[in-house]
Amino acid sequence: MKRQIITQIQAVVALLLLVAACSDDATDTWQDAGNGSPLTIQVCSDGFSSSDGCPTRAADMGYTTVFQDGDRLGIVAEQVDGSKQNLCATYNGATKAWEGIYYDSKTTYLSAYFPYQEGLTNKLGGISDAGGVLSALKTLLPPSSDQSSLAAYRASDLLAGTCTLHTEGGKSLNVALSHAYSLLLLRAGTEYTTPDGSFAYRTPLRDVQVNVDNAVCTPFASAEGYRLIVDKSGSPSVAWFYTLPDGKTYKVAGSASLSEGTYHLYNNVISGGNRALAVGDFYYSDGGIVPGDTPAPPSEGCIGVVYWVGSIIEDDPLLKEDHPGCTHGLVAALQDAGQTEWSSSYEDITNNWLSKQDAYGITTLKEANKMQGYANTKALEGYNASERATGGNSGKTVLPIGLIRSYAGAYPAPASSSGWYFPSVKELKFMCWGQNANGQSTDGKKKLDEQFGKLTGASSLQSDYYWSSTEYDLSWAWYVYFRSGYVSIDGKYYRSYWVRAVLAF
Repeated sequence: MKRQIITQIQAVVALLLLVAACSDDATDTWQDAGNGSPLTIQVCSDGFSSSDGCPTRAADMGYTTVFQDGDRLGIVAEQVDGSKQNLCATYNGATKAWEGIYYDSKTTYLSAYFPYQEGLTNKLGGISDAGGVLSALKTLLPPSSDQSSLAAYRASDLLAGTCTLHTEGGKSLNVALSHAYSLLLLRAGTEYTTPDGSFAYRTPLRDVQVNVDNAVCTPFASAEGYRLIVDKSGSPSVAWFYTLPDGKTYKVAGSASLSEGTYHLYNNVISGGNRALAVGDFYYSDGGIVPGDTPAPPSEGCIGVVYWVGSIIEDDPLLKEDHPGCTHGLVAALQDAGQTEWSSSYEDITNNWLSKQDAYGITTLKEANKMQGYANTKALEGYNASERATGGNSGKTVLPIGLIRSYAGAYPAPASSSGWYFPSVKELKFMCWGQNANGQSTDGKKKLDEQFGKLTGASSLQSDYYWSSTEYDLSWAWYVYFRSGYVSIDGKYYRSYWVRAVLAF
């Protein structure tokens, strides 16, 4: 069983705002900054362990809880008069600190739970210990039958445990959390391996449901399989149903021996043998791939189409550092991110800003012969946030970066990928030309448009101009004209061109 230790050192600044933002539960004066110093909160969270006693599976599946920016932790506290309060601490991803709770010598911290739930104060009156809190929370916060979204899945995964207060050398609260429910997991599909053995992927599933003691539930699709949190112990009756891209429906059934904090894995992976990746393959949000010659690939979960096969990390040092496993290819997004000018003003970003930085692995945005769009994008994000762009020289923002970030928020990419970025001119021209093109062409565009046409919600590439992330000088940046494949430069603050995101995997 894996554990995650997260240590927090809190700052006083702006904590009152966080307290007020949590809910109407957190309004008592004894959670106010005026009554004490902020508590340093240390959270230890157990991962799910295997129900069949196989520890290697738990390690392989990686079921350690990872907290995200903005997550809220509940602390059930009691004053000397027996009154209860449902306190809220908010996780700051930048500082890795739980913020918003202050020490009070008259307070006993009974129990902790996650995720925080508003409106519990009046429902905790007669509870005097952690066991009573857990029992009440399980009554109030049962798992949802529809966990198809990440938010619904995380809200169903109730964690609860004890609080231990330490007052020597500062005020700190140690929180030990465990999963209050069980986890059912399905790993299924046809699994392929590239001929060199460097990459394995499963075809995504469709219409996945699970019946648990005859109750129909919808699981959450993750890169590791379909997950469902259940309030079950003993041996519930479980049956999974799913459809493969070929249209065949499968059933996986069996009983699971479950207890709190354990998971049970249903494995129905069919080997498809060796298969090389190919331009035109369909790429999915769980990292799965459907072969490009599939007549009717599932639209659900598809986020892009492969347009380049091979590694680009030798061109892009920051990609190599941040995502060394992304050596298999490039994916074009299913829709345009938008249309805009390259910049809101003129600026030679390479000479005036990037040449003085050392965090991006590159010294120039003017490299037109390398696939370094990931590093370009990170550098441009840094520039947009810098004093150079936002201070005395405000108004010099690189506008496509905002479109890419908005697109990434609307269409999340799997953690196994680079995430969406603004392609360099070399990455962009081969999207238009095709991977094996020797010169100007639109063969790549035609192939992508053919594949986009098989998917609901995808849009063809415009027969128009697309910006790249490659700079030319103070006034100009590189573009590709997708009507003919022509590659040239134009004014940053003169033309409004299209933007299409890509990712490496």
